[in-house]
Amino acid sequence: MANFRTVSTKSSSRDDSPDSRLLRQLDELQRLSQDSQRASFGVGWQEDAKNFYHIADSMGDVPSFRPRVRIPQLQTLFLNEATDLSDTTPIVYVAKHSERDKEREDSFRQHWRQGFINNRLLETYLSSMVFGVGYLMVGFDAFARRGQGLVYATNILASRCFPDPSAHNEDDWQWVQWTDDMYVDKIAQYWDRGAYVQPGAHQFISGLGDQPAGQFDMLPGPMTSTMGPHFQNRAQNDGKATVRYTFIYDNTTEVVKDIAGSEFARDLGGLSVPPKFKMKYPNGRMIVDCEGVKLFDDNNPFPLRRFPIIKFPSLPCLFGWYPPPPMRFTKSLQDLSERMYTQIFENMVRVNNAQVFLYDDCGIDPDDFGGIPGEVRVIHANSKPPEYKTPNVYPSQVLEFPDRLLTLQRELQGFASSRQGEGGAGNTSPGLFDATLYQAQYLTRLRARLFSEPIQRFSELLFYTMVKYYVNDRTFPAFSRGEEVGEVKWSGTSGDELEDYTIELDAGSLRPVSTAALRSMVKDLRSEGLLDTKHALEMLEVPEAEEIAAGLQREQELAALSHIKSRR
Repeated sequence: MANFRTVSTKSSSRDDSPDSRLLRQLDELQRLSQDSQRASFGVGWQEDAKNFYHIADSMGDVPSFRPRVRIPQLQTLFLNEATDLSDTTPIVYVAKHSERDKEREDSFRQHWRQGFINNRLLETYLSSMVFGVGYLMVGFDAFARRGQGLVYATNILASRCFPDPSAHNEDDWQWVQWTDDMYVDKIAQYWDRGAYVQPGAHQFISGLGDQPAGQFDMLPGPMTSTMGPHFQNRAQNDGKATVRYTFIYDNTTEVVKDIAGSEFARDLGGLSVPPKFKMKYPNGRMIVDCEGVKLFDDNNPFPLRRFPIIKFPSLPCLFGWYPPPPMRFTKSLQDLSERMYTQIFENMVRVNNAQVFLYDDCGIDPDDFGGIPGEVRVIHANSKPPEYKTPNVYPSQVLEFPDRLLTLQRELQGFASSRQGEGGAGNTSPGLFDATLYQAQYLTRLRARLFSEPIQRFSELLFYTMVKYYVNDRTFPAFSRGEEVGEVKWSGTSGDELEDYTIELDAGSLRPVSTAALRSMVKDLRSEGLLDTKHALEMLEVPEAEEIAAGLQREQELAALSHIKSRR
């Protein structure tokens, strides 16, 4: 994202200059979005979600007889759900002037595979289930691929993204912000004004900004002289600085000057009364700032008036931008189960550490009695020996209760026993078992339906960004079992062909289907003659499906020729 550079090298002043007023307005937008986040999730929700995913123990040191028992069941359920959803690769169709463009389709799909977009989707799905909403961003790195440039996708955590709090989705938002930590030399590489960035120089107006990281000193050497005159000051403060990106629909207009004979006048198509004003930012406005320095301020570089952020909600949004995080639905059950397992372990330790009761007339001095196993002691004649007393153990119902809580959590999160492959009582036909398994995935099917719209938005933005910035011809090699079997060509574009293309997402490619159900469905379709061999093997993800289908076709042709000759 940080590769759309400005050419100005003037430093930004810290007084009441236009740049300073602009940065204060951006601070206010971020504060409003943060207030909306806290109103929806509560104070400290980012740290709670981070500790939950990292299984961090905030209790500190605990006694050896009472260690904290952690059961990361909910984390593994989310990983399972995200894996099921990202296993399906969306199929996108591309049309140019209402005619299918197969070359663009193949190159787009190969770009999707080589860019590991499914992995980025997995990270976004997982973030949406932990935070309630995930964000996938499209960017263009002009320095990648040895200067050829690369359109990429990356996941942005919800704690670092600040959307318009009055919006419900991307259709009605007016602005969006997000932050990223970058090394200061990287900032100077991307933007000319980056040489003036000093970490920690800008104070966020709400006092809730990122805390400064640890400081380090730049050792004397060649880097101190090659990094520019401001590098030593930057290195004395911090290695990274927070870069803030702001995209906003700015309705500012500007006066049309010298309209007669100008390019703008020629575009008017011979209007009798030409307008005197035009939009200053017709594609939206992009502003990049860092530590009080405005790095970039110009037209939105992304195509078709799109912002490069796509929202992925894990549950339906009924009351504004944010849905309830699925983590909060059952986390209390997991916390209670962990506490109970901790208490059960403590009770087991207490039971094994029995108490010893000595009688007064037994002749044993309690001060030197250790209760060591195998210890030999002499007691008085006709006296009672020491007695060992242990606490009562918990009944079996108490020991089973934590497991019941975890079972309830699995059911509430859509992981019933039938989804785990456990059939019902009695004989169950394969069709009924598949139907039961399909019904058990109701939350997965719900999220697949919710994610279909964001994936459509993301696919459009990814493709249109490729059309705009891949202006030169390039090839995407195709491999099979490590061997190159061909290449997919991308014909260079002029960058202004965006309106000529239309892309459509195949909704069926996002529908989660279990492997067992898919195999059964492919088998049935093949037996009915509704599916050919090549597509059947591809649906089952059999390696070298095309070669196998071609070989089978040749065998069938030879068998048919042999049959004809035998009849003659």
